[in-house]
Amino acid sequence: MWRGKSLTNKGLGVFIVLLVSLTHAGDRPSPEELLDMIFTPPRVTYRATALTTLWRDGRGITEEVRVYYRPSGEMRREFIGNDGKIVRVVVSDGKKEVTSVEGRRQRLQGRAPKTLPRAMSAQSERALLLDNYHLARSSDQRVAGHLGWGITLTPVSSGKPHQLYVVDGPSGVLIRVRRFLPGEDLAVQTVLLDLETNVILPENLFLLSADEFTLDHGLDPNFTQTLGASTETKPPVSLGEGFVLDSMDSFDIGQDNVHVERYTDGLAVLSLYKTSHPMEWEDPSAPTSPLKSIHWVNQGTCFTLVGDLSAQALEQISLLYRNTP
Repeated sequence: MWRGKSLTNKGLGVFIVLLVSLTHAGDRPSPEELLDMIFTPPRVTYRATALTTLWRDGRGITEEVRVYYRPSGEMRREFIGNDGKIVRVVVSDGKKEVTSVEGRRQRLQGRAPKTLPRAMSAQSERALLLDNYHLARSSDQRVAGHLGWGITLTPVSSGKPHQLYVVDGPSGVLIRVRRFLPGEDLAVQTVLLDLETNVILPENLFLLSADEFTLDHGLDPNFTQTLGASTETKPPVSLGEGFVLDSMDSFDIGQDNVHVERYTDGLAVLSLYKTSHPMEWEDPSAPTSPLKSIHWVNQGTCFTLVGDLSAQALEQISLLYRNTP
């Protein structure tokens, strides 16, 4: 996944935090210029309400979130329940992130996703993306009262999501994202219901409350440069279908050591978990996550491959991995 997007695959946050300031709002940018715009760090203050909808197997699941953002990297996300009340709050100062759940005294904190060290450079990720996706301008769309420019990213290989991004020209805010898999009853969309830019936001929205009930979740990646890995632990450098090894990580959960290998095609991310016990995968952005997982065991090691590809593509890539010497 290219630098502007988080590797943690946190559903809604992947879509709504991409924000830019456009120098010439009246110009119609090329697909390449639009690509750079949507992955450039935010530069304006905004307040918005977003709705993420996941369509799967003929059913739709929605999640609403209020978003507050300042160009310093500060962000507050308030996830709203069916009764209109806040059920979860995630606050970040650009370096640290604290998650609070309504009804629980305990809070979890960790590093903000964009501060995590990476092995692949932004230039390499961009080049990889352009090798694996066709870019094209789509029709202009009006979303939340704002007329936006659209761009589609169509994968070269089958089994990967097709993606549409719509950017509000005057402000540069990403106002709609849609991802779908052709041939599957699966799609996810985030659309802004309202948007206010260049607003003054209260300081208390971004306070990171830390007390005796705030605990480190212990899952912050400490990515290893793959060149420094030993021969025994070095995984395949590619998985086919344009996926290239980006980074590795290792951490402990209870008595089990978890080893993670991350592959990217410049936009999509595949994460492979290796454990000594079977792993039950649950995406933290549920219920509106399109991620799938596949499991196998080899010589006492349990493998879990996670990504948002088609089930067939995920199975083919897992076979390539298993058959690599």
